[in-house]
Amino acid sequence: MRGLAALPVAILLVAACEGVPGSPSKPPSELLFVSSPEHPLTAYEASDGSLVSELPTGAFDAMVSSGGDLEEAYLAGDDSNLYRVRAARPLRLDRLDSIRGAGPFQAALVPAPRLTSFAGGRTVLVVKGADGSLFGFQSGRQIWREGVPQDADLRRLDAGAVLGYEGSWSLVAPESGLLTPLASECPDGPLAEVQGSVVFACSATTQPGASLTLPAGPAFDLRTAHRDESVLAYPSGDWFRIDHGPRIAGQGHGSGGEGRPGLSPDGGTIYWPGSLSATAVAVSRDGSYLYALGSRGLRVLSASDRKQVANYPAVTGREIVLVTSG
Repeated sequence: MRGLAALPVAILLVAACEGVPGSPSKPPSELLFVSSPEHPLTAYEASDGSLVSELPTGAFDAMVSSGGDLEEAYLAGDDSNLYRVRAARPLRLDRLDSIRGAGPFQAALVPAPRLTSFAGGRTVLVVKGADGSLFGFQSGRQIWREGVPQDADLRRLDAGAVLGYEGSWSLVAPESGLLTPLASECPDGPLAEVQGSVVFACSATTQPGASLTLPAGPAFDLRTAHRDESVLAYPSGDWFRIDHGPRIAGQGHGSGGEGRPGLSPDGGTIYWPGSLSATAVAVSRDGSYLYALGSRGLRVLSASDRKQVANYPAVTGREIVLVTSG
């Protein structure tokens, strides 16, 4: 992990109490995107807990800039419309196009380095419909369409989009929709994408798929600020750091929890839901605050000493999907 290579990774990740120095007193102005099974994706203001926007029901995916801003975001709506989501208070939704397939949809926004013609960022939003339609949208414009099994599962793994069906998994080329086989007989699916390699706990893989000796999923793929390595955190509390190769560069055990943990920006500390009486945890962009979401709302804690800074009972949900500066 950058800047911490001389310290044993196990010590860094287990010693979660060794957080960020100082005891901040006011939460930053950040947007928290919170999801739940009962309600659409909702954005809240971290500084005061106020409701910013409730998005239409659909599949959302986004990319965040190195500075923490909402760089590019889309929503494949259940109304079969594609929207661009722009950072504002309230969020701005721009309708871009119709999605010529049946919802509900799944969506994955990924880099498309081989695009030769593009507008804005060199990215593609891959969208799968419940009817088996598979689309590629570039800056809101459809550039290809394919057909896949209706029950196929589209997932985003950091910089890659993968498609799974009956235990077999393929990498989706965002520029064309071409499928490259990755693994078979792997019902739990891939765990992470690390610098071009798709990591599985299953043995039957082909490049760029890679098999590592890991527990089967599900696991949470946590990323450092540089996003060049993955920390796989399992609900049991087991964790594994995966870096270039791919290879297992460290492992250990924490308090665990069923919900998504938070990771400090330098990758040195996992903040487990079980240790904070939360269902999910996220970390502020600078690493100074923890957002602990639970049955009684959202608590904002100082990362250094876990003292409560703010409490927002009206903020409800199951998972904090995204934290952005604006």
